[in-house]
Amino acid sequence: MSMKTTKENLLKDRTLIAWLLVITMIVTYVRPIGIPLPITPYTRDFYNFVNGLSKTSKPVILSIDMSTGAMAEAFPPLVVIAKHLVKQGTSFIVVGFYQPEATTIMQDMFKKISIEKTYKYGTDYVGIGYIPGQEIGIATLATELPKVAKADAYGTPIENLALAKNLKNYADFSAVISVDSGGMDTMWIRNWAVPHRVPLYLSILAGQVPNVMSYYKIGQVQGFIGGIRGAAEYEILTGFLGEAIKSTDVMSVTHVLGLL
Repeated sequence: MSMKTTKENLLKDRTLIAWLLVITMIVTYVRPIGIPLPITPYTRDFYNFVNGLSKTSKPVILSIDMSTGAMAEAFPPLVVIAKHLVKQGTSFIVVGFYQPEATTIMQDMFKKISIEKTYKYGTDYVGIGYIPGQEIGIATLATELPKVAKADAYGTPIENLALAKNLKNYADFSAVISVDSGGMDTMWIRNWAVPHRVPLYLSILAGQVPNVMSYYKIGQVQGFIGGIRGAAEYEILTGFLGEAIKSTDVMSVTHVLGLL
């Protein structure tokens, strides 16, 4: 066999493999398999907490502390967390301290889960959206909520919203859930978890896991979702299979194909 023929065959082989990978990725993404994943203890702790909530629980703070640049990794866990809260019938208020786009992300999340079909705005959930100040805002929210959340994202005064009008400080909430991509985790720890003993649950990017793990081990963070892999674990636990499980399925199947 000549050198030219060998190169042509190699090129054909590579082209075939490339097409197989592309087709496999598309099919797996459109029709996710839901390949089982080992559930990490910190993801299970997060799930167990939300799964233990009910209609009679105190409201939860759901804080969107991410930027639009992190949407690919941070938005899927936000969606499945919100779905789980709705499933449990737990009331919650949505805030955000990292970037002004928190309000837009919040509205996208509401649309994604079609929340208006099952939840009544103002009674079951409230969307305050972005609150400026970062750590100052988080600290003030803990002690004097009406000062930093005077109206919701739509301009409605807090006192006109049944769920929010009686919320004054940290003692009125069962926990904080922060979906974080900007390093806001330590601000919640300093101003809520440590001084007021408010349970803190985080959804973070994969690169933040080593840092947050230390807080989890000493009990300042009660559970966390680590990156898209952690989000896939949470989707498996809740049964709400979505973007995260699609991504992990694609990675798993293409790696197997590559090995074969």
